[in-house]
Order: sequence, then C-alpha cells, then structure tokens
Amino acid sequence: MRRLGSAGDRSGWRVSAQPAPWVCPTCGDPLRFEILDDEAFLVAWSCLNCGLVRVTEPV
Repeated sequence: MRRLGSAGDRSGWRVSAQPAPWVCPTCGDPLRFEILDDEAFLVAWSCLNCGLVRVTEPV
C-alpha cells in the first residue's frame, strides 16, 4: 500500500491490485503467522478456515 494523504486523511490510501502474499492459496482467506524462532527467521503460516499450515525459513 502506498500512502498519499496526511496522517488524518485516509482517502489517500491506495491498495495494490495484486493479492497479498499472506492469502491462503487453497481457500483465499487471510493467513495468520507465528514466529517460531526469531534467530533462525522460522515462521509458521496457518489458515483458520481450511487448516493449511506452512513453515518458511531462509535458504
């Protein structure tokens, strides 16, 4: 998102036409994340609707 207006003016917000990367690829609901290990950058992504769970870590 790119902000164009002042701090109190929300009319200047623009939303990208592309879907956010934190949307469930199975059902389209928002994904929730939990940081499992902040030193190893290990994050678990889960969907509350369909139960999909993915873990991401740097290569």
